[in-house]
Amino acid sequence: MEVDIIIIGTGFGASVAVTKLLEKKPGARIHMLERGLWWFTSERPLPQYLIDQNTPDPKKQPIQYWPRPNHSRGVVDLLSVVRSNNAFIENTRQFLGDIGTFFTGQKRPQPLYRYSLFKDIDIVTASGVGGGSLIYANVTIEPKFDDATQTYPVMANWPLKLTRDDYHSAAPQKQGAIDWMTQKRGKTNAVVTRFPLPKELGLDPKALDANHEFLYLGKSRALRDASHVSSTDWKSTGDWEPLNLAVNDYDTTTMSGDAAGKNPYCERQGRCIQGCLPGARHTLNKTLINQVLSVKPNVTLESLADVSHIALRSDGKYEVFYKDSRDGNDKSHVAKTVIVSAGTLGSTAVLLRSHEKGTLKLSNQRGRRFSTNGDFAGFVVDAQKNFPANKRYNIFSTRGPINTSHVMFTTNDGKVQVNVEDGGIPPMLAPAVGAALRVLEDTITHDKFMQQLKGAWFTQALPDFQQWFPITPDPSKPTRFQTEDEMLANTFYFNCMGTDDATGVFSLKSDPFDFGKSKLDLSFTDEPANQRVYKVTEQIIKIMAEAMGGRYVPWFTWQGFQNHKLITVHPLGGCSMGNSPTEGVVNTKGQVFRVDQTAPAKQVYDGLYVMDASIFPGPVAVNPTLTIVAMALKIVEGIQL
Repeated sequence: MEVDIIIIGTGFGASVAVTKLLEKKPGARIHMLERGLWWFTSERPLPQYLIDQNTPDPKKQPIQYWPRPNHSRGVVDLLSVVRSNNAFIENTRQFLGDIGTFFTGQKRPQPLYRYSLFKDIDIVTASGVGGGSLIYANVTIEPKFDDATQTYPVMANWPLKLTRDDYHSAAPQKQGAIDWMTQKRGKTNAVVTRFPLPKELGLDPKALDANHEFLYLGKSRALRDASHVSSTDWKSTGDWEPLNLAVNDYDTTTMSGDAAGKNPYCERQGRCIQGCLPGARHTLNKTLINQVLSVKPNVTLESLADVSHIALRSDGKYEVFYKDSRDGNDKSHVAKTVIVSAGTLGSTAVLLRSHEKGTLKLSNQRGRRFSTNGDFAGFVVDAQKNFPANKRYNIFSTRGPINTSHVMFTTNDGKVQVNVEDGGIPPMLAPAVGAALRVLEDTITHDKFMQQLKGAWFTQALPDFQQWFPITPDPSKPTRFQTEDEMLANTFYFNCMGTDDATGVFSLKSDPFDFGKSKLDLSFTDEPANQRVYKVTEQIIKIMAEAMGGRYVPWFTWQGFQNHKLITVHPLGGCSMGNSPTEGVVNTKGQVFRVDQTAPAKQVYDGLYVMDASIFPGPVAVNPTLTIVAMALKIVEGIQL
């Protein structure tokens, strides 16, 4: 098939690309390729677009539903939609799945999560139509802005520095990221209270007085109460703030979320990263259906299309090669313009394979400047245990949106920024997290840890759940019939981001367990665990844990299962921008640099762009979604059709 434009991916960069290109050329033939499929909630009717698409062929746009039950069955469902990059593990799981299919007739589901294991770090990404919006925390936030210099300090060394207008402008000729998010998805809300505050009462969720602070979600209040910590090395750069979240909240003045259910609203179920059952989140699969696919027949989307590489043809057009996961066949499409928006891991892999196969000649900077965005996590257990009875309240980490509020810190020399958010733990994971935290606290040696973990796993798997236990069992309270909320009633989860050094390097290596096929590998020029940002972040949350009246417990791979191994859900870089091929893979317009001795006059590949977080040359130290949109809007302005 030949079209005008091929867009690889369906996440934020891809969604910006398709909506803005249609404004430039409404009749453009655009084909989107997505390696995952459609994900929806069983509690809401399917969109008419998908019903029409799948009539009479249900395989045209295959659909799966979020893992649902908040108990052990839900955990099994959740694990069934996770895929790793370890071919040996996945081949074994596939073999067992084939046996299960033989006896039950049920095929192994397609993945929602991609868990990529590397030596120093693990990376979690999404797989589905809508990209990262399917499993992200809905946070819409810009990096820390310096009023004195009118700049974003994290971008001090970027070849293209975003401005305040790139985020906030609502002018027709230059739309900012916040305006695009609002128009294409919906307005944001601050959700830090147990239920929506009636607007007629005039209460400010940022500053509830002593008579109303009980209305806060426990985890939001806990972060607020502990937000004024400082040390001789670092300090907060502002007050505790509710986060702007891309969710609908019930509004008593406009009756949004009416009884007819036309506008579903946030029910504080604590499971944003697993899929919102009420359907209140502003995910990009909704945007693509409502504002693109159902109204623009010239735009098509092909799911379960796993792109391998791109080749430049002799006629100047590009051929995009992919594997159709429906039938396992290798296929390709052709277009004059190709936009790579498959996410940091996806886009980097596509370009590395294209270079490896000799179909594109890329900069030696390919794969470099990978950033973890300073992602770091930890827990507080037995919070407020020693507080006076009249000062205690339940935190309930399982309730509310996954993240609700934040506070920012910086070192005194200004070189390290840290953003601390309250985190949420989905209810179905509460028993396992509670058990694991208890084991971590009791750890003396690695051997004892593994023995205790093994014992905890088998005792916790009992059908009646009577062995699930809180962090410190209270003999006055029965544990057999505890709810998931009670299991983490006094546990706080830190979700942090910061300014790491962006020293990761992606490459391709042969996988003997996958017939010698190449796969991504990741190494660092210095060990990430030794970087200053993680030391500062851990110092901050340790002091905050003390302020919460509890004990700090590190993340499981930081101390426990492994030592000083990081996990990131905000991978950045790999196709970083630069002013020349010696600095980056793409230029400041998102065009891919062409390093080809046969065509020395050609500095870039005409019509080939990268538009996602892979082009960031460093961290943003906050949730990166809004910055991805701002950068994509800036790039798409320069694309000529």
